[in-house]
Amino acid sequence: MLHLIVGEVLEAQGKADRFVLTQRFREQQVVIDVDNALSAIERTKERIAAAVESLRLAKTLEEGERFRFSLGATSVLFVNLRERNSVDSEGQVIRAKADYQKALALYQWSIGAWGKSMPSSIPVMYRSRD
Repeated sequence: MLHLIVGEVLEAQGKADRFVLTQRFREQQVVIDVDNALSAIERTKERIAAAVESLRLAKTLEEGERFRFSLGATSVLFVNLRERNSVDSEGQVIRAKADYQKALALYQWSIGAWGKSMPSSIPVMYRSRD
């Protein structure tokens, strides 16, 4: 009879230990998920800044090539190549911004705010068109 009670106590203690360890593991997973999401947000912010700068430079080169074309110093082919570079740079900006939104969604999910309803109205500030 004593062995039966001791066995049940040991089994209960084992289950309790397993639950404690599982809870610690889950808590560590949440911390890691939040850290990863914050890191992704920072990386995408940097990518957006780099893509915007790349676009600015591509547009500058495109304008310069158009000017050179107007002077007869280059061909339509080079103007077209500069235009393609500008379009590619715009695509990079769009992809970086989309990745930023994905990172924000991952962060909301990792902190448990994913399932919470968003406000039905979002305040908007309008500027006058002067």
